Order: sequence, then structure tokens, then C-alpha cells
Amino acid sequence: MAPHRLTRPSLKDRTDGRQGWRWAIIRHTPTVFIEYLLEVALAVTSALVLIGYASGFVSNTAAIQLIPPWVRHLYLITLGVGCLTVLWGFIREAWGTWLATGVRMLALAYFIYAAAVAGELGFARAWQPILTSILIGLIAIWRAFLLRSTFELEYEIVKRRTDSEVT
Repeated sequence: MAPHRLTRPSLKDRTDGRQGWRWAIIRHTPTVFIEYLLEVALAVTSALVLIGYASGFVSNTAAIQLIPPWVRHLYLITLGVGCLTVLWGFIREAWGTWLATGVRMLALAYFIYAAAVAGELGFARAWQPILTSILIGLIAIWRAFLLRSTFELEYEIVKRRTDSEVT
């Protein structure tokens, strides 16, 4: 069940006579990029990290290369599963279930990375990737909470409406 905000008329159908390049861009932007930009950005960024690491396009002095291999693999597996879960949520249009779960998994991956880098290098040597990962993880957790809560609210409303129609 999609959140109620997705049922509104498409932006392409509502020009209201507005002209100009900004409105043309907005009218031609897929709704998923408007409604779920954070999720798309998290999944794409995570996929780029995975592709970069898998292709060997990572510096030897990068923080990911300096953490223990088993933690690195745990981080990359969590990142990969999170990306696939977010993608599956988009395909199934399961905003409050699969998409929210995928975003939580990506948050977990960012927390694993921050903890590993902090433990291996120390906060003073790697404060920037640690704080960035923690911030992205916190934002992702908050967004997953909002997606799931919206889903549960909509589910309750539909269930009440269905129950009242039956009786």
C-alpha cells in the first residue's frame, strides 16, 4: 500500500499555465525522484561504493582499505543487500515495507562503517568519514521510520474503512 501522497494528480497533468524551464523540468521529473529522492540517492551512492570497490577503484589509503577484511565484507554485504532491498521496494511499490527495510539496512551499513573506521583509525584521524556516515545513517533511520509509520497509518485507515463496509 502506497502512502496517500502518491495518489494526488501527477505534476505532468497540473501545469496551471506555468511556463519556463523550472516548470518544464518539474513536469518531466518522475514522481519517484520527487517523493523518494533520499532513497534513490542512498541506493545510487551505495551502489557506486560497491561498484568502485568491486572494480578495484579504491585507493590503498582509503579508510575502507584500512579496516579489517571481515568488517569490510560485512559492510559491503549489508550495503549490497540494502541496495537490492531498496530496488525491490521501488519495483514492488512497497514504500512502507520493502523500501523502509532497505533504507534501514543501508543505515546499518553506514553505522558499521563508522564504527569500524573509528575503532581502527580513531576519531581524530578519520573524523570526517565517521561523522558523515553517522549523519547519513541517522537520516536514513529517520526516513525509514517515517515510511513505515505512514504505511501503518494508511493500513489502519483502509482496514477500518473495509471493516465498516462489511458490517
